[in-house]
Amino acid sequence: YASGRGWFEVMDGTSLLDVLSTRLGQGIAARVGLLVVLVVLVLVARRRARSEAEVRAQSQELGTPATAGARTSITERPWWRSSAALVGGGILLTFSATGHPSASSPASIAAAVDFVHLGAIVLWLGGLIGMIAGEDRAFVRAHSRSATIAIPLAIVTGVWQTWHLLDDGGDITGNEWGRALLVKVAVVLVVLTLALVARWIVVADTTAPLRRLVSVEIVVALVIVVIVQNVKNIVVVFFVDEDHLFKLDHHAHVGAIYAKSN
Repeated sequence: YASGRGWFEVMDGTSLLDVLSTRLGQGIAARVGLLVVLVVLVLVARRRARSEAEVRAQSQELGTPATAGARTSITERPWWRSSAALVGGGILLTFSATGHPSASSPASIAAAVDFVHLGAIVLWLGGLIGMIAGEDRAFVRAHSRSATIAIPLAIVTGVWQTWHLLDDGGDITGNEWGRALLVKVAVVLVVLTLALVARWIVVADTTAPLRRLVSVEIVVALVIVVIVQNVKNIVVVFFVDEDHLFKLDHHAHVGAIYAKSN
């Protein structure tokens, strides 16, 4: 795209080497490699789950107890959980280490905060999908407890990122980026309300329609994802000199970072 070449040039060796020589290209390559490892872990878990299900079925037919190894799901074993967590964390890190936070100052702090922000969101939203997919009450209670930590953590880190980008409150209402951000905040408040109600249902152990409420929460969360994508397409333009990072009061498309000449 940057070189103005056509789609058929995507697989050109020179272009690929040019991309891989950049931090963004290296991050994408690492992400693809980690995704392959994650797919392998999931396939191993699915294959082992089928094998365990067959062992249980045969044991029931024969009237014999299943072995201890067959009772323990592979996804509950420490090595699988640790591996999945490390690979998932590595994938998130490739976004934070190559995205806009890595281009700000101080880059290490901004990238770390973004990593925590993304991790909290993935933990919360992934848990919601898990609640819809199954009826395991133990999982619902466990996710409810983790979401009680993840949602406030996502909000705090999101507020820090906004503060880090803006010089003053006028920046929020004075450009398209700020107005889109305000819409996102309003929708987040709706999600927070739904999450509090869901937490009350789980703690009270009532017969309220939790699945329906969680479904609505997922839909609203997807709306936030769409808004976030729009916010990412409207960024503040940065002009960099030798000592400072100056933020201008207007927006530009993603990647619009220019060096100020002396």
